[in-house]
Amino acid sequence: MNLNLAPQKSEFRDYTLSLIGIQANNCPAYVWLDAASCLYNVCTVPIYDTLGEEAVEYMFEQTNMTTVFTLCSHVKGLMNSIQNKVGDLRNIVILDQEYLDSSGARALLESRPKGEDFQWYTIEQVMKSGENNPQPHRPTGLDDIYTFSYTSGTTAAPKGAMLSHRNILTMTRASMGLAKVEGETIYLSYLPLAHVYERVVMNFVFWVGGKYGIFQGNTFKLTEDLGILKPTVFASVPRLFNKFYDTIKSKIATKSPGIKYLINTAVRAKLTKIRATGSPTHALFDPLVFKDINALLGGRCQIAITASAPIDATVLEFLKVVLCCPIIEAYGQTEACGGEFCSGRSDPIMGHVGGPATCNEFRLQDVPAMKYTSEDKDADGNSAPRGEICVRGNNVIPAYYKNEEKTIETISADGWLQSGDIGVILHGSNALKIVDR
Repeated sequence: MNLNLAPQKSEFRDYTLSLIGIQANNCPAYVWLDAASCLYNVCTVPIYDTLGEEAVEYMFEQTNMTTVFTLCSHVKGLMNSIQNKVGDLRNIVILDQEYLDSSGARALLESRPKGEDFQWYTIEQVMKSGENNPQPHRPTGLDDIYTFSYTSGTTAAPKGAMLSHRNILTMTRASMGLAKVEGETIYLSYLPLAHVYERVVMNFVFWVGGKYGIFQGNTFKLTEDLGILKPTVFASVPRLFNKFYDTIKSKIATKSPGIKYLINTAVRAKLTKIRATGSPTHALFDPLVFKDINALLGGRCQIAITASAPIDATVLEFLKVVLCCPIIEAYGQTEACGGEFCSGRSDPIMGHVGGPATCNEFRLQDVPAMKYTSEDKDADGNSAPRGEICVRGNNVIPAYYKNEEKTIETISADGWLQSGDIGVILHGSNALKIVDR
């Protein structure tokens, strides 16, 4: 505020927004920015560089934000955007200032003279400015915008989902019972903070007064980080869980016949227990057989979460056995903060995404063109309604930024978010299973 890095702008509906961009990997400064932005009603705009250069420039052009907080590695691309007058971008704040000289970023930044059109700072300079001239916190309402999340546009420009404080608090509160642990909540952050999945988990950890550890930046050293931090909660994606599955299976294959027999016996016994009771723990086999495998997650994980893509039921069931903790599967869209459905931690059946979150209602909309209707039956003749998954609740975004056409196309006038995914309600459990798109 002292440096005018987040000027207020009114360019969409009746929103007045102070926007700042963040283009960085997970780091402490990212978390500080998130917290400070909440206190001063500033809206953060994570920059997804994985979407490509054109998408990044589109984000700057659409938002007209003046400032981006970033790492030295992104300076060259940002300088090009400033040189080409992309949007209103004119300020760069360096987060990893210890690498300024070694990376050559300082020389590049100083090669452009400072003036009205361009300024650069280190995060330390920005924080010093705040310390020397403190500003009172700004009032922040539930319907003020907390952050943007740009969704990938495979055939068009990315869409800027506007997530309000009401949205994020609603989903965080709905997650409380699912990820509750005994004792201290300790979490290792490695999923991108630019994604709504990680932002919800981060807010959950802080809400319960937990500890939020950040990985060293190299996913190939993730097991090393897990061994150091020993988290009690672990959130990831199917890609990593599949890698764990393959690694564990290959290591078991190298064991002696006697050890393999013991492991396979233990796996069968625990599978029988899980399918009967849903419990993934075993008083005898966990310490005797699975102690070393359990150490993959640090040795004290009480709950694991998988989301963002489907995961094979066989993989999920096996990992519950060998990691000795519940693994819940969540499903949802960025437009509803990601966790619209979630399986129960003691559910004995895999291969579905459970029931709706406590914060949203849902319905399946008939899709006659694809022959999916509420009258559908399963192979045994039982009722098995199928249709497009739609949800409604305080976790659903108010709009896409400056894109009324896509907002109307995605969110109905009475608040239903249309996912584009086809689900079926399974007979017996009433759980939801994703079957088509």
